[in-house]
Amino acid sequence: MAKCARGGLKAPHIVQEAANEVVILGLVACRVGVAFVSSASRGRLPSGVELMPVTDLNVRLPFALVWRKDNNSPLLAKFVADVKSMVQRTGRKSEILG
Repeated sequence: MAKCARGGLKAPHIVQEAANEVVILGLVACRVGVAFVSSASRGRLPSGVELMPVTDLNVRLPFALVWRKDNNSPLLAKFVADVKSMVQRTGRKSEILG
């Protein structure tokens, strides 16, 4: 909300929240507000919905890496190790559970 206020949106009126991208885009298509989505949504936009880049918003979003416990793939193990290493190098907060 602080980032919205900084941009001039002082008192947003939140009438609906959704966690599913399809629902979020559907609500926007039905004129029930605006939403922040990743650029990966570009190919799934409903008719009449436009995706605009936000260049000055620096908000961290939670991200999770999940895999099956019984997957013993060496390629998966390497990928997980690389992600863990990247998280440690960047100094980002992480909860490594696996």
